[in-house]
Amino acid sequence: MLDISGIGPEGAPSCAVPVHVIGPAEDVERVAGELRCEGVEVSGSASALDGLVHFGEARPEVVVVSSGVEDAGAVDVVTALRRHGAPLVVGLVDPGDVALAGRMVLAGARSVLTRPFSGSDLWAAVPRPAAELRQQAQLRHGPIVLDVDSYAVWIHGERVPDPPGKEFELLHALLRRAPGVVGNDELRASLWGDAGEGPSDNTIAVHVARLRHRLEGVARIRRLRGRGYALTLD
Repeated sequence: MLDISGIGPEGAPSCAVPVHVIGPAEDVERVAGELRCEGVEVSGSASALDGLVHFGEARPEVVVVSSGVEDAGAVDVVTALRRHGAPLVVGLVDPGDVALAGRMVLAGARSVLTRPFSGSDLWAAVPRPAAELRQQAQLRHGPIVLDVDSYAVWIHGERVPDPPGKEFELLHALLRRAPGVVGNDELRASLWGDAGEGPSDNTIAVHVARLRHRLEGVARIRRLRGRGYALTLD
């Protein structure tokens, strides 16, 4: 669930998943320090009440609950989080506090870390397949960002009108290789699938011309005779 691919341009979707720590300042600072270099947004609340209010307002996807949280027991905080939402909860306890760790897991914590912990401990505590898929779903080249899941394109941080299906798939294929060359056969497979021979080179050229016009002033689509097409920045 933690996505370490960084923050996208302003206006584009961010790949970083927010993490909120409910506990003493030293725990918040330690988590933030371990994850800051990975581009993960970390916030914190010293008290259980403030932490639950923040969760209700911001809905962070990952919440770290420390055994040192003020004004409530850590187990009660985990229980409340799981009852009122579906965040991924990670507990944080002192060495040897096996009983508390067990109760936190029974209350709904996915895993429990022991102080002192490292960044690698955090990554091991939180499964990441969804983040890896999310990272694969978003492509960026210069000011252009394409998101496969939302079928959207951003240029210089602003979402542009959704391109027609073939133009979107063409841009997707070119971005995957940019600034390298994509051959016509590969473009045919990307736009029309592998079945049959597909449309002619002239049909591909028509779609390229339309996309070229759409990207005018931002990027160029070069035709390399006998090889294919390449997307380069202006």
